[in-house]
Amino acid sequence: MMIQVIELIVLLGLCLYTDLREQKIKNKYSLPLAMIGLITNLLTGEIGWTGSILGIILPFVVFFPFFYLRMFRAGDIKAMMAIGAIMGYRFVGNAIFYIFAIGLIAALIKMMIYGNAKERFRNLGNYFLMFFRSFRLAPYEETGNYDKSIHFPFSVAIAIGSVINLIVQYQGFYIFWK
Repeated sequence: MMIQVIELIVLLGLCLYTDLREQKIKNKYSLPLAMIGLITNLLTGEIGWTGSILGIILPFVVFFPFFYLRMFRAGDIKAMMAIGAIMGYRFVGNAIFYIFAIGLIAALIKMMIYGNAKERFRNLGNYFLMFFRSFRLAPYEETGNYDKSIHFPFSVAIAIGSVINLIVQYQGFYIFWK
């Protein structure tokens, strides 16, 4: 398991570095590390090939709707899929809980700093209202409700949530899967 943890830390470090520097998580890091994770799990048998494949599928299924709505970028999803390939579906399934929690906390803090929480929640409410009136699922940024100036690099939430999950699982605590 130590090999997978090292692979995870390398992946998180590279994702954080490129996302904070260039606002992009690069395929040249996440895809090779996903392959290395698959191979590691095939050879060691700890998580296994099936655990890795399910670890790739789970974040794709969970995050794809957010990608479709352009709330997350493809690099975020590919990084999550690489985490699943390296650590398996149990780890990534539990980590998703912490990642969303950290993302929510970060969004609330940013709204408090910018003083625009009321406006942001109103825009989100209008977005959902538009959907329920038209039953048309439009990308969030096309509705005019998206403000790129308050962009949050989601790799921060991915890294912090993954590390929290690593620590709590080491202590024997699991949210969904053991």
